[in-house]
Amino acid sequence: MDMTRLKTSLSAHQAKVSEVQKELEATKAREREAVKRAAEAARAAALAKAQVESVREEKLLDDAVQSKSMSPGAEDLEVESVFGAESTTGRTTTATARGDVDGKIDPMLVAATIDLMNMSDSKSNSRDIAGTRGDNEELVLSKAKNDPIATDVKVKVSESASGSDPLLRNLAAPPPSAVGEIEMTCNGKENSEYWGAVVKDGTTNPQPDAAACCASCAKMNANGANKCSVWVYGTKNKQCWLKFESDPELSKPANEGPHIEWTSGYFILPKQTTEPKYAKATGKTDMPKCLHTIMTSNGNVYMNWQSRVMYASYLKHASTDGSIMKAFTRILHKGRHDELMHEIPTMRFNPVQSKCDGWCDYPVADRSQAVTQWLETADSERCSHVVMVETDHIIVKTPSPSILLPQGEAMGFRFGYMSPVQATLKKNYPQYFEGGKTMPPTGNAPSVVNTVDLRKIAPLWAQFVNETETPEEVRKELGWVRDMYAYDLAALASGIDHRLAVNPESLLMAQPPADSQLGNAFILHYTWGSEIYDKNDKFLWKWDKRSYGEGQYGQGPYILTEIPLPPEWDESVGLQLQTFFQPRALTPSRLELIKLLITEFNDAVRLLPKIPKGYKTIEEARLDV
Repeated sequence: MDMTRLKTSLSAHQAKVSEVQKELEATKAREREAVKRAAEAARAAALAKAQVESVREEKLLDDAVQSKSMSPGAEDLEVESVFGAESTTGRTTTATARGDVDGKIDPMLVAATIDLMNMSDSKSNSRDIAGTRGDNEELVLSKAKNDPIATDVKVKVSESASGSDPLLRNLAAPPPSAVGEIEMTCNGKENSEYWGAVVKDGTTNPQPDAAACCASCAKMNANGANKCSVWVYGTKNKQCWLKFESDPELSKPANEGPHIEWTSGYFILPKQTTEPKYAKATGKTDMPKCLHTIMTSNGNVYMNWQSRVMYASYLKHASTDGSIMKAFTRILHKGRHDELMHEIPTMRFNPVQSKCDGWCDYPVADRSQAVTQWLETADSERCSHVVMVETDHIIVKTPSPSILLPQGEAMGFRFGYMSPVQATLKKNYPQYFEGGKTMPPTGNAPSVVNTVDLRKIAPLWAQFVNETETPEEVRKELGWVRDMYAYDLAALASGIDHRLAVNPESLLMAQPPADSQLGNAFILHYTWGSEIYDKNDKFLWKWDKRSYGEGQYGQGPYILTEIPLPPEWDESVGLQLQTFFQPRALTPSRLELIKLLITEFNDAVRLLPKIPKGYKTIEEARLDV
């Protein structure tokens, strides 16, 4: 009897549990549906806002053109807008804009005309208009009568120009005068969704139809930028996702079929083949005893604002009496010029990975070959020694002459995460590890190397970078530091001994807020962000390079601004760092090192022109991004 009641009670309990589970699942389903409806409402609101803004901008343009008060020379603006019959995805559009003001392009006129074509992107689209200063600009959209997505986009683009800095003007080839025209075809396909790395979020880029989405992608390729090769348009949600894929015509769609509510297309982007010409190195070994600072970069927006700050800090401290810093070169591994060619002494070399001009996951793999090519130029023979730096380094004082070591010896920074006997490298290159030899656990930056020694290291460095990119398991094992390991292996193979140290003994670098003092260093590396709280965990101050300006993926260039200083030391407040750092408690010396970084950063910003040198407006500079 007791067992019977127990079974009955258990059955009732199980039934109750089942009911609760069903109710829980129903609640979760309702929550998912609510989230979905909220997301759809947000997207609809964003689209409506964008459409209202487009209408507002169009009206402003109409008023400006009618009054001819938009800017000096507005009377030279020609606008032709022809709207044909509606198709399933939008209307036929042809528009031509010319703004020739005293022989120069007025970017305001061109950008405004793009707005007239219902392709307004509010704050950022003016940067993507094609053309060169001093020439007419033209953007033509045409749509085949019976094909709503067969849009051809023609833009005038210029060849890559060389640097104009006085330090390099006699080494670089003269800027080309010819302007080429590139025709791009959308290659649209309905009911398909294509792969690619996202370069513009579709939720922030609504477009009225597939043709406008295709044009939005094409505009990102103006002036040889090669940033967008795939466009994906939501036929219902109006989202226009822009992507980059190196060989989109060879890629299979991520999704396709009648149920797919996306229309996609791709461009076959032109290859960048123009190679700058520089005076050749003579091979001399008796260079003046001094330090040549070189900084490698692929010229993306994120690295370029850092490059400006780095170069300004160099100028400040290189001017110190008796400084050993006598030369600076930015080594740009990119298929075209960028907006800093007039501000920073630059030598450009085509990248090994041409796709990195648009998007790639590891642009660092191009730097070793670029350094090797630079060593073949006369620019590399200006000093006995080279210091290799990163864009997120900042110089805070002139370095000690003792870093200029004899030939056969170099100076580097010891990185704790680098292994001197990395297992896979030791297995694949056993000849270099014979007799118990080990690699220096460092990387190329910061390193101070005799110029003659770097001629030995660099070609091997480039070779090992190439060899460790495959097979995939080696690439994954070495991860994001594989370029550093390639340098370390090259140093071992070439027999160049590297003296390594860490803070505070290092004569090269300190890294706030991880380090507590400058020590003997002349470089600060701001790879880590700093957050400061009081003893009750109340937030007080923060600075991180990833959120500076418009963030890591901003649409720059943008005008750099000074950073507020961290709070002053007050023992009673109990200042402490974010939980990532242990112990968290700040000391007066650690806080002072953070303050030194921010002070030097702000000094550099004050030295810089608000707009990159060589341009009148920030919009004009954006044409060369």
